[in-house]
Amino acid sequence: MSYEKENLIAALRDKSTNIDNKKSPLFANYKQYLNSKLPEELLKNHPKGGGARVIRDRFGIPHIFAENEKDLWFACGYAQAQDRLWQLDYRHRSVTGKLAEVTGEDNLHSDNQSRTIGFERAAKLELKTLDDRSASSIDSYTRGVNAWIDTAIDKLPVEFDVLDYEPLAWSSTATLAVMREFWWSLTGRLQQIVGPERVIRHTSPELAAKFLQPEAAEYIVPDQSCPAELHPEGGGDDGTGSNNWIVGAPKSTTGLPLLASDPHWPIHFPDLWYEQHLVGPEIDCIGAAYAGAPPVIFGRTRHATWARTNNSSSTRDLYHEQVDPNNPSKYIDGIQSVPFEIIKEQIAVKGSGLSELKIKLTTRGPIVNEFIPSVDPDGDSPISLKWIGHERIDDMKSLFGLNHAQSADEIKDILSTWRLSVWNAIYADDNGNYGYQMSGNIPKRERKTRGTRDASAVEDQWIGYSDTDALPGLHNPKRGWTGSANNTPAPRSLLGEITGAYADGYRFRRIRQVLSENNTVSPETVKGLQWDNLDPRAVELKSKLIHLLKSAGGTGSLYAAQSLESWNCRFEGTSSAPAIWEALWKRLVIEIGNKVLAQPAANLMAESAGGFVRSLLLGKENPADYEINLKSIVNKAANEAITYLKKTFGPDIENWGWTQAHTVKLVHPAAKTQAMKQLFNLGPFSCPGGGGTVNNRRPVETANGFENASGVSYRLFVDMSEPNIAWGATLAGQSGQPGSVNYDDRVMETLNNQYHPLLMDEKDINKEAAHEFFAPKDLQD
Repeated sequence: MSYEKENLIAALRDKSTNIDNKKSPLFANYKQYLNSKLPEELLKNHPKGGGARVIRDRFGIPHIFAENEKDLWFACGYAQAQDRLWQLDYRHRSVTGKLAEVTGEDNLHSDNQSRTIGFERAAKLELKTLDDRSASSIDSYTRGVNAWIDTAIDKLPVEFDVLDYEPLAWSSTATLAVMREFWWSLTGRLQQIVGPERVIRHTSPELAAKFLQPEAAEYIVPDQSCPAELHPEGGGDDGTGSNNWIVGAPKSTTGLPLLASDPHWPIHFPDLWYEQHLVGPEIDCIGAAYAGAPPVIFGRTRHATWARTNNSSSTRDLYHEQVDPNNPSKYIDGIQSVPFEIIKEQIAVKGSGLSELKIKLTTRGPIVNEFIPSVDPDGDSPISLKWIGHERIDDMKSLFGLNHAQSADEIKDILSTWRLSVWNAIYADDNGNYGYQMSGNIPKRERKTRGTRDASAVEDQWIGYSDTDALPGLHNPKRGWTGSANNTPAPRSLLGEITGAYADGYRFRRIRQVLSENNTVSPETVKGLQWDNLDPRAVELKSKLIHLLKSAGGTGSLYAAQSLESWNCRFEGTSSAPAIWEALWKRLVIEIGNKVLAQPAANLMAESAGGFVRSLLLGKENPADYEINLKSIVNKAANEAITYLKKTFGPDIENWGWTQAHTVKLVHPAAKTQAMKQLFNLGPFSCPGGGGTVNNRRPVETANGFENASGVSYRLFVDMSEPNIAWGATLAGQSGQPGSVNYDDRVMETLNNQYHPLLMDEKDINKEAAHEFFAPKDLQD
């Protein structure tokens, strides 16, 4: 390492270094240092490869042209590693429980959790049973990643220099484990079991039923033959949500289907998704991949398109195990006493040596008490986790199949074998076919509950699965459109015993309104809906809440009522009303949740009282029945909301506008010092949207204002009348390298309602080309 490089790295590690001055010599040195690590610089003196041709367009998207699929997937790994090597290694270490080795104690708990849940164990099981195409493709991808590591080993991305380590060698197991952890992040969410169980244990069945349902139910697939349900499935919406929808050919102004999808996620930087274009003898597919795995997760081919968002139907259970009273090293399984399987592991912790981990396994799965809130305040017996992700799921076979699909029927056939995570999938083709399909495997149990289960109870055991073909779907529906917003998939008449923490129906209500109000729908309307900032909850409840505020009569209540009266219910612009509504609604819900629920249920579930508050405002519940002084509570909530806003933004209400009150920051996980934050982090940026809008941007209160905690991670738009293009929008940029122009060139895209083209024709790609190279050939037989 050169003396100059050592000094630059030391300065980045130094907490006192400040490089915010873009004109300083130090900043110029950093730009030169970061630029030296970019793939185009490293390839200047590198021999030309004999494999796939890769053209990067000005948005950083690699268009990979290969004569065979081995070279194609090799180049895919090579390109992903060029842009996201540190992210790949971070994900690799995260899923295998090796982050603490390079970051220290801060990540020891997450390492323990990853090893206990067993993403790598599940990946090794999956690897043994991979179909030939998946195995070959992932092997080639793995060799591509490792080939780039070898090429860049002396010029690794800056994070490796600062943290002083080298990347792990990639493997097929790493790819499978990375994907398994991603599916877990969508289907795990164990607090959504513990919270409902506390409600079930510590409230009446009637009150529990009111809390464990969505605030305003809307069904993705309605059952016209059934009356409205008293207690629809769902509940537990935290303001984070994804959307997708598709307009069919008869309703589309272009004559063919229009697809829009925007999965939402906790703010993730570098970008969660990786755009790529894959062209081979039997494949021409473009869209968003998950960095660390080769296939496109959602996108299009020449003749078909598909997209997915999360469906929270329960694919996991927590079981209370009974320890053998005569031998604590055993547990009761049926009528037998059997020993816990023990796995002992050592975790290297930077600066602290080795940490010992003891994993206990039952026939259902690992003991996970350490990673969940207690169910019983006095302590729990061992609680085990059973999850479909511990089984073979064949996810890669399905994903590779989708990348080759050329019709809606092919997509439907592939979805019929999908297991995990459960998807709200939409699809279309250029023959005008389109639809929605809830896709995945849902365990069957005799007893229906949102809470925990008894390991010794027969009615709580899994007795097979409901597969995709048995789940709700719509194919070419007559209404001319379909879509989803994490909301309840269908009434109980269609769901049967399936349950889950489905989202409130407000976003879906807005989607339905926009797509149904005219006989035809244009591409502009479909795209425009992705950044729609109207809050349907406010539309429904604003007048009721204003009336309550006025009747309560407190200073804060009257102040809030006056500000809300002229509000158009949109989370945007310079109006102070969105900030007032957000601060007030949160406090009102929590206050009433704490009043109605007993502890310890309120501890986890008070924030889920939105549906109950709605019922109070609409007159469907009587406050006196619950000894609620509604006027007193709303006065308290309003006063506290106004106090927060004045303290945070100042006494002048003109400074409370949503444009300045709500911001988003993109924070790099390696940025710990001031200098690293200045080089790596982006923002804050003004952020339109809210927790209940289709442009879903969940705000959380901080000392500096409302920060966007979760929101759009990617946007896709496809018009099937355009055979050679799709449109995407990313959170920041394609590259994970801070020195790249594509690190932050798209950072305003989702904030300013913009898209960039996903080009498929080579002539169009060449016009936008920024860099071209030939990847090495995959020489492995």
